[in-house]
Amino acid sequence: MRRLLLLTALLAFVAVLTVRIAADDAGSSALAAEPVVAPDFAPSATPGKVRVFVTFTEDFDGDGYLGDEDEEEAKEDRLLRAHGGSVRQRYELIDAVAVEVDEDALEELAADPRVVRIEPDYMLYADVTPNDPLYNTYLWNLNNTGQTGGTPDADIDAPEAWDITTGSPSTVIAVIDTGVDINHPDLAANIWTNPIECPGGMGSCIADGVDDDGNGYIDDFHGWNFFDNANWLFYSTSEDYHGTHVAGTIAADGNNGVGVTGINWQAQVMVLKFLGPSGGFTSDAIQAIEYAANNGAKVMNASWGGGGFNQPLKDAIEACGCLFVAAAGNDGDDTDASPHYPSAYDSSNLVAVAATDHNDQMPSWSNYGATTVDLGAPGVSIVSTYPGALYAYLSGTSMAAPHVAGVAGLLLAQDPTLTPAQLKAKILSTVDPVTSLDGVTVTGGRLNAYNALTGTAPAPATPTPTPSSPRPFFPSPPGAC
Repeated sequence: MRRLLLLTALLAFVAVLTVRIAADDAGSSALAAEPVVAPDFAPSATPGKVRVFVTFTEDFDGDGYLGDEDEEEAKEDRLLRAHGGSVRQRYELIDAVAVEVDEDALEELAADPRVVRIEPDYMLYADVTPNDPLYNTYLWNLNNTGQTGGTPDADIDAPEAWDITTGSPSTVIAVIDTGVDINHPDLAANIWTNPIECPGGMGSCIADGVDDDGNGYIDDFHGWNFFDNANWLFYSTSEDYHGTHVAGTIAADGNNGVGVTGINWQAQVMVLKFLGPSGGFTSDAIQAIEYAANNGAKVMNASWGGGGFNQPLKDAIEACGCLFVAAAGNDGDDTDASPHYPSAYDSSNLVAVAATDHNDQMPSWSNYGATTVDLGAPGVSIVSTYPGALYAYLSGTSMAAPHVAGVAGLLLAQDPTLTPAQLKAKILSTVDPVTSLDGVTVTGGRLNAYNALTGTAPAPATPTPTPSSPRPFFPSPPGAC
């Protein structure tokens, strides 16, 4: 019944470029001495309740915590119960606790001296725009010969980069998104497999109902579904096409004679679903980040956004030990003035990505920002994997971000010891200067994979064909969420 209601809700905004919760600035999105009214907070599925993050003081009644961690949590639980609340999720990466609480009790809870801060558990949405009319194309984004009527070399120089590395099966890249069709013939070989749950690799997983690795997730073979709290990672084409497309740009199996190729011909894509047909909660996104960090993902792709400034999400990003790649958003906004989160966080390990087209132009719908958007990457009419062994093109900063995540994967294949700061520096310091991005992004340039790997620009040469085979078949994807 819950999914039916969500699918019904999707019809209300299926044709909108992007759906975001209107948000105030960082200073007004947290409850403190002057609480924000309840409508700013995400409603719960339980009538009369809302979902929030609560950060507690470490000093209860001036005495400090006495005893172990269980006692601390018990005191917090009692305080919440007194206000009609309960804990939804505790985290290892951050101090904030995800909570469901009575809407009428928010102000009283915020006034309690044992509470440091209350913040909304915002709904987040995929950053993808509606599709233009279908047309057949090859991957101009990786190697632009003018085949789609664009400008030759308005691409990321992937063939030149592949002369250096095509990726590594040891590199783990988390796709925090909708679900992914992990059985797609161009993705199956590059899906991450939990080595403890499936010691024999892909195909050896047995659903025995046992949490073999003791991480709290039973039979988490290839990631986790935080939206449904389940181990299955694909529900339907209409619900999970977005993550499937993103995964293909990062690491569709290359040089295999099938369909398309990803930036990484080989890598491990960890599937972490937290977006459903009408978005997903910030608290679930944080759980996905924590799962990825605990399971070795050094790069995380976030092709989504929504709500306002959220300290718990920012804290989780900064604690992940990863390069966090975020789509800049599709509102046509200057995010220096109208921030889009998470891309506008000033976190040192975050890269915010605008979109460019096959002429190196930034489309009118792409967000930009001289201080909040780092660079551009191809994001218009991008062909990638689509559920059901199909291929489709999509447009959006959602499609631009995985290009950057993919190049980060190539860099880690070349040197697995690179830190998030080093990855970011290599990517941002080697962009191709692009007029349309000058003055409206930090670097003023578009991603270049070869430059990132070598630090020097490739010599002009006759374009090399991409290692993709038959012309893809393009279905008509559903409207954007």
